[in-house]
Amino acid sequence: MKNISFLTETKTGETTREERYFITSYPYSANGGPIEQSTVELMAQCVTSHWYVESTHWHLDLNFKQDAFQCQDPYYLFAATTVIKVALNLVKAFQEHEQASKNLKRARSVERCLKEFAPTLAIGVKNCEGLGGEWANVD
Repeated sequence: MKNISFLTETKTGETTREERYFITSYPYSANGGPIEQSTVELMAQCVTSHWYVESTHWHLDLNFKQDAFQCQDPYYLFAATTVIKVALNLVKAFQEHEQASKNLKRARSVERCLKEFAPTLAIGVKNCEGLGGEWANVD
């Protein structure tokens, strides 16, 4: 599957073309003929959904070091993952609120917000009963 996007830089007005390729085992045509529009729409939805999951995981791993969790207790992992997802959602809600209330064109980055909120988030996580807190020492 091939996806072609055209991106325009708002400051310069320069347009760039981006091609992405995806491999799938999904049968694209029932009779070997042309691709049906419903199949194209389904594939586009799958790609969009996958990139949403990847971008969320990227934030969780980059900012909270989720991939570095070293624990065999599934309850701890579930609880810790839940807490960091709540923290990330709180930061995103803060971004949206701040952007709307201050009429900003662009919100502060998640990384910048987390850097400012990290001490408060770490204290909150350490106070969560049953979680421990050793994973909250994120630089």
